[in-house]
Amino acid sequence: MDRRTLITLGAGAALASASGCMPRRDHLRFRFVLRLVVGSDVIEASSVREDLPGFPSDGAPNFGWRGEATIADVGSSRIIAAMLDGYTTLNGYRQRSNAPWSPASVLMERKIQSMPRLPRGQVDWTGIRRPAFAELRAELKRAPLRLSPDELPVLVAFPTPSVPGSGMVVEPSAIPALFPDVRLGRCSVELTSRPVQFGKATAALPWIDDGPGRATSYTHPIKSTLVVNGDFQRR
Repeated sequence: MDRRTLITLGAGAALASASGCMPRRDHLRFRFVLRLVVGSDVIEASSVREDLPGFPSDGAPNFGWRGEATIADVGSSRIIAAMLDGYTTLNGYRQRSNAPWSPASVLMERKIQSMPRLPRGQVDWTGIRRPAFAELRAELKRAPLRLSPDELPVLVAFPTPSVPGSGMVVEPSAIPALFPDVRLGRCSVELTSRPVQFGKATAALPWIDDGPGRATSYTHPIKSTLVVNGDFQRR
């Protein structure tokens, strides 16, 4: 096999990876499943997302990160979206983080919470290290990871999805206060080889393609939970 053939094959593999046909070895592709109970029915929505190895809390740029918000239609022209960003807890308040939500951060936080505590509640960092990518993949490969309400991405509720900027950041426990017939179900995340796809978010909320703008109102007590149109999809 000559050098020209090798170059052609390498370019083809890179193109296949970039087009979403296969996960790259250094990427983590996962399927997030949002389940909501509406009356007596279980509504399931999912989306496939792809992340580079590492943890969003490291402040890494995550250049290879792709995906779309998970859109759940709960009926009566109402939508709940699980966003690409996650929560971080500061001073007892849940605030929006500055990086994509990932099962990697969930597993890391679980590890931190299980570590011994020092006086004044500080964490004993002895033995804490970032798991290798192979370890993370092995952990997620065993079975779907069931998520607690505190481990979910940011949830945004739209009582009137057709109105631009009408979303409201809602914590899982507060969903019934906004939509009395809706409550959180069993949410999970799992490894997948399915392709990353786009379209559901813009089909449900066409105005997010109109350019920069606010997707939520300032109804949440913590203003840092503001969500903008560009947060619904990253290509």
